[in-house]
Amino acid sequence: MPLKASPAPYWNWGGFYAGIHGGYGWGDVSNTGGSADIDGGFAGAQVGYNIQRGNIVWGVELDSAWANIGRSDNAAIGGVALSANTNIDYMGSLRGRVGYAPGNALYYVTGGAAWAHGSLDLTAASGGFAVGASADNTHLGWTLGAGAEWMVKPNWSVKLEYLYADYGSATYFGVPVDAQAMSRAVLKFAQQACSVSEPMRPWRAVQGLG
Repeated sequence: MPLKASPAPYWNWGGFYAGIHGGYGWGDVSNTGGSADIDGGFAGAQVGYNIQRGNIVWGVELDSAWANIGRSDNAAIGGVALSANTNIDYMGSLRGRVGYAPGNALYYVTGGAAWAHGSLDLTAASGGFAVGASADNTHLGWTLGAGAEWMVKPNWSVKLEYLYADYGSATYFGVPVDAQAMSRAVLKFAQQACSVSEPMRPWRAVQGLG
């Protein structure tokens, strides 16, 4: 009598995980005088927890990253060289996520709170002399995105993620500055409690009864 085909392995995404990530971000900063594009890279770490019921997975993730997303502007007025450096040097988020896991892949949407630390450095130089001023502040806003994650082996996963963020407004030198329309493309690696369970094949069941 021919043996029936064995059921597919069960991929379990539930449990705690931690990992590292890196990527590239771009967007714009604006004030009453106009807007300017910024871009650059970032790298950091993330922790999270998943719950799985059937093919549905939901959970929460906290990430934190060092960043170098900014721009430099230079001008000369009457023999005075002026420069302005705008930079986001840190960002993080606390997000919920929910997705569908047909096997060793997980497709999900995510969203939650986001924050970033920005700085603005101004310098004026002439005849070998220079003066400067710096200001920094923390922006608080929100983020939404989507991603796909693959379990490359038991307890290890890799994912690609896109996040859009609006970090809101903060004040520099008495002027409100908006950091918005920020997009991030992220590559993440994680070690986690995800696992695969091999089903018992019919011949193994017969051996167990022997």
